[in-house]
Amino acid sequence: MKILRAMIPINPQAALKLAQMISVRDATGNPKTPLEGIVSVFLEFHKIQETTAFLLEALKGNLAHEGHLQTKLFQINIQSNPNVAEGIF
Repeated sequence: MKILRAMIPINPQAALKLAQMISVRDATGNPKTPLEGIVSVFLEFHKIQETTAFLLEALKGNLAHEGHLQTKLFQINIQSNPNVAEGIF
């Protein structure tokens, strides 16, 4: 997470790729790094586009216990870019 935090202001796209790599799911289906932590770091730097891209990829499994992250995805986009939120919906 420290590396991710350092990368975001310098190269957000590379940080997004790193986030996707460190959140790969293990054999039990759980992400290796908590998704909430990654989202918090991106939002700390106001990287809405990268947060959206990350969550869209990370939430492809549509798991019930990740519903709060699906809500967060809509919330951040409704507040910053309603057209994107509408497209996701």
